[in-house]
Amino acid sequence: MSTPKLGHYPPADFPAPVRALAAISRGLAVLEGVGIGVCLISLVGLATFQFVSRNIRMRGGLWFPNSPDWIDGVIRHSVFLLGFIGAAYAAFTGRHIRIDAVTRMVKIRARMALRIITTLGALAICSAIVWGSVGFYKVTAEEAGEASSAGQLFTSSRGAMIIIVGLSLVGFHFFVQIIMDAVFLISGKEPPQNWISEAHAEGPPLSNQEVMVPEESGTGGDKLDKTEKEAADATREDKKEAKAEAKEEAEAEAGAKAEEEKKSGGDK
Repeated sequence: MSTPKLGHYPPADFPAPVRALAAISRGLAVLEGVGIGVCLISLVGLATFQFVSRNIRMRGGLWFPNSPDWIDGVIRHSVFLLGFIGAAYAAFTGRHIRIDAVTRMVKIRARMALRIITTLGALAICSAIVWGSVGFYKVTAEEAGEASSAGQLFTSSRGAMIIIVGLSLVGFHFFVQIIMDAVFLISGKEPPQNWISEAHAEGPPLSNQEVMVPEESGTGGDKLDKTEKEAADATREDKKEAKAEAKEEAEAEAGAKAEEEKKSGGDK
């Protein structure tokens, strides 16, 4: 059985614009995954190099290249960038932090409607922060030529740009999720379990039909599961006991009848 895909994978019969938005979201998610790997490698590699260089040069005896001044800034901003890219990728896969104490108490379609409302609120917050970050970027861009920023790969303006790009990615993934949720609700189609896993974690399915569990197949045919085997064994044992009791009753009746016939023959 194939592992269900996490993320924006709409059915083939969805409208073309929705499928196009989902394809863009998947492409951005691939870039986000690459960015997460690059940030982790640079973070670990540069931090290790800085630690080794600093300790060897302090103790002397061995030559080792000095760590550049820009390493501190790259390490700090790598952590910063890693957090935002990770948040964007979590929004794509639907594994971001959420409070679902209320949504688990309602039916699945109501949960999807509530998710649209809460995601709209999250999208509004992301938009507000991006709008404020644009103003912060303009201020820091004017300070880019100061002496404190000389020789640094990540200046304050580039740090502000991380906020803008990171939250824009999060907001775009939220927007695609809202569109797909709305199409599922309007069309009446049942979404796959991996699309809204918190809605399928508890409660009845979208339709009134029971959820069908595929049977396991073996070399000798379809295998019964453990519960069915136990029930079948119990039924066979009950039948054996019933047959044994009937046989004992028949033998007892035959013995009693034989004694009565023997007694009646002696009286004659």
